Amino acid sequence: MPNKKLRLKPYEVIDNFLIESEFLPIKNMLLSAGFPWYHQDKVSGVGDEESMLDTYFSHVLFSSIRQDSEEGYPRGVTSGFYNLFLPFVHKLEVNSLIKLRVNNYPHTHKKIQNNFHVDNFYPHKVAILYINTNNGMTTLEDGTKVDSVENRALLFDGLTKHCSTTCTNSRSRLVVNVNYI
Repeated sequence: MPNKKLRLKPYEVIDNFLIESEFLPIKNMLLSAGFPWYHQDKVSGVGDEESMLDTYFSHVLFSSIRQDSEEGYPRGVTSGFYNLFLPFVHKLEVNSLIKLRVNNYPHTHKKIQNNFHVDNFYPHKVAILYINTNNGMTTLEDGTKVDSVENRALLFDGLTKHCSTTCTNSRSRLVVNVNYI
């Protein structure tokens, strides 16, 4: 399958983004008991600090941003699982990787929409790869809703406000999130 040049419109949705031999190892690892998830208190970094449901699990694989705080990440490759995700990064034709992480939004009894946000406050691109099919979604500030469908990619301008939801029909909603130039 030739690697066509990816052009960003306001957003682009691409189903079957990775070939099966690239996608299945990622999916299988993220669904395994051997993958380490780290608890995060706020999904978007903004919002109701009192909410007990504004929580998720994450695993940062790469960060170019040095964050010198108690909860910050070191700069560069931060996980031994990094290489597993390189087919996704390579297909995006990344010039400069800002952050690569995976997110795990636990099941809730009622679907919860998180707050709108941008990942970074400077020009960049965002790619989300949905790992499992469920009734969760990503919503863009123009009202576009993109359903979580296995091996679907959502590509959009990083200055576009967006938000995620939980899901009610699966144990969790799993996504890979890439910020890049």
